[in-house]
Amino acid sequence: MENRDNYFSPWAARTFGFILLWAFVAYGGGDSWMVSLRAKHLSSLSFSGPVAHEVASAGFLLLSNSLGVVLLGALLFPLLWHHGAPGVAAGYLATRVAEALLLAAGVVAQLLLVPLSAARLTGDGGSAEGSAAPRTGGGRGGGGVSRADLADLLVSANFYCFQIAMLALGLGSLPVCLLLLRRRLLPAWMAAWGLLGYSLLATGCVAELHGAREGTGVALAIPGGLWEMALGLWLLARGGFLPGNSGGASSAKKQS
Repeated sequence: MENRDNYFSPWAARTFGFILLWAFVAYGGGDSWMVSLRAKHLSSLSFSGPVAHEVASAGFLLLSNSLGVVLLGALLFPLLWHHGAPGVAAGYLATRVAEALLLAAGVVAQLLLVPLSAARLTGDGGSAEGSAAPRTGGGRGGGGVSRADLADLLVSANFYCFQIAMLALGLGSLPVCLLLLRRRLLPAWMAAWGLLGYSLLATGCVAELHGAREGTGVALAIPGGLWEMALGLWLLARGGFLPGNSGGASSAKKQS
């Protein structure tokens, strides 16, 4: 049964669902690819040649996710506004834009490993393959920051960008799930699942930023990730949210 609501057409609903699912492929695949490349080449800073093309390809896959999450905020904006929540609509769009920018910043940090590797090759006068110790001191008497230190800094920048982006997503999505619950746009159990999932996502990010055991954030992100996958499949199959109640829309019209 399709939702014929002009504010969230079946096309918009299915596009929203498709992007939710694509985000897992784009970011999950791109991140796994990038992690694999770092595991092989970070210690020797050998990101030149064919490896540079792989880094760029993984980066473009990750950046496609940033474009997708902005579209998610734009697609849902009219529906949230129509149901009497302009603040929630604007907040969700801002959340998705912030997420996209932070994730993109993390990608750029990783892409900078390529020119950093090239600078090492030209600056150290040797090949990365023949050097097992890229920590060459720069500046005054070898006491400066090494290229390996800079590489570690870039990887850390990606970590912090990702955690802050997910923290913003978790907190910024809670009002949306609450609205979907109150307006009965989703089954109550599904909206409650979203509230729980995003709460755990935000909690996991805070834990990771405070130095919790590695993997804590990933484990706490699973319920929210499964919810987004379920919502994506649900929207693709149904073509829209439930009709819901019109209380929010009526109050919005009275205020205007």
